Amino acid sequence: MQNLISLLHTNTNKAIYLIMVSTIFTLILFYLLKQSLKAKNYQILRLKNKKNFNAIKSDSPLKNPAIEGKQIGLDNIEKQFSVTKRVVLPLLIIPFILLVMLPFMKQIPATVLTFLLGVATLVFGMLAKPIIENGISGLVLSYSKVINVGDTVMVDKSYGTIEDINPFYTIVKMWNWRRYAIPNIQMIKNKFTNYSLIDNYQWTHVEFFVAYESNIDEVERLAKSCARQSEYFAPHEEPRFWVMEMSKESIKCWVVAWADNATNSWYLQNDVRTNLIKALQDNGIKIHRNYHQVEEQIPSFERMQMQ
Repeated sequence: MQNLISLLHTNTNKAIYLIMVSTIFTLILFYLLKQSLKAKNYQILRLKNKKNFNAIKSDSPLKNPAIEGKQIGLDNIEKQFSVTKRVVLPLLIIPFILLVMLPFMKQIPATVLTFLLGVATLVFGMLAKPIIENGISGLVLSYSKVINVGDTVMVDKSYGTIEDINPFYTIVKMWNWRRYAIPNIQMIKNKFTNYSLIDNYQWTHVEFFVAYESNIDEVERLAKSCARQSEYFAPHEEPRFWVMEMSKESIKCWVVAWADNATNSWYLQNDVRTNLIKALQDNGIKIHRNYHQVEEQIPSFERMQMQ
């Protein structure tokens, strides 16, 4: 460090050094601002093209929940990138100032300078670790396009829509309109499902159990018919029926069908379950209770009483 400062002590070297540092800083700043604008326009276009903003359609207290939800999302995108600039610029300006001051630090002993920098780094790192972690994670989420405002996601078994990605938290609007605030570092570390990442199509399934004495051909016919009857079924291809497992007690079955988006997928599953229960009951097909799954949910004390 001291040798570098000595080398920059002459006026000519100082001038060359300051020009180089300023040029590099300007290029980095220009590149980051360009990428920021590109990411911002991508998120705005993606949000404007979405037909549904809520994870589940409902008659809400808002006059037009889809339009108002999109407007909130657009406002959040504007705030997100505005705050991002306020976070990124100081992170660039502070080291830039330190680099500019470097040629003028010859009079400071190297040991003192090293000690001060070490103490400042330690204190700053300890106090600002959560802020730095979440801030950097927010930048990664914003520019990686792994999640975007308006995307339908499943986080910690909670189903909702990304409403905001600010520098420190990701706000998920749950299906019941509650807000779930998740630190950005947790969004980076933990797994989540994004139903809108590549396309909106969902190949959804409903699982059910029938007894061995059931007519499996009739079960297949009824299951496919229940999927077709739903207004949320997307007829890209016929529904499919699969026997997934043959246990001692029952036959585990799946009926699988397409929906155009995550919201319609949720409604399609609900329609198929409701209609399938009615159809199986009307046709005398026994819906088998999976004993092992039910038993796990009964407390041990209650099981002892039952025995």
